[in-house]
Amino acid sequence: MTDHFMKQWLKRNFQPDYITDGVHDIDYKDLFDSGIRLLLLDIDNTLAVHGSHESDNYAKTAIENMKLAGFSVYILSNARKHRAQSFASGLGVEAEGMAYKPSPKILLKTCERLQYKQNETCMIGDQLLTDIWAARRAGVKSILVKPRSAQESGHIRIKRLIERIILKMIDK
Repeated sequence: MTDHFMKQWLKRNFQPDYITDGVHDIDYKDLFDSGIRLLLLDIDNTLAVHGSHESDNYAKTAIENMKLAGFSVYILSNARKHRAQSFASGLGVEAEGMAYKPSPKILLKTCERLQYKQNETCMIGDQLLTDIWAARRAGVKSILVKPRSAQESGHIRIKRLIERIILKMIDK
């Protein structure tokens, strides 16, 4: 596989539309003006510290700002269904757990059920190998945020290493 082909493949599958420090740094007016109406959000290290079962002020303020900007907000997480729904209920939004990201299947079903087109949808998450890849595969916009915390399990730390390599290859 040539370097050019590899770089193109990585960009096609993993290049987020935007990269930002966190959900509070997103320009929601600009995103809304671009036609986005549905925001799909990851939980762990996007809205909450990894493993959290309850929302904190960071997550509550973020969801409030998204709603005030006019968005429909929905949590799409690989966490267990009960945990995702429990976390989301504290924020006044719906959730789908066990989303099996990077598979786009549940993401697309969620868009269809909520009656939003792909070009009206944006996935926000902290991982290239789950959130952003799922978004790219589904044909929706994506925003990569930096993880809220360094507190992560071993398998996620391994993914972070792979993600850093991918981002460096894309940026070359």
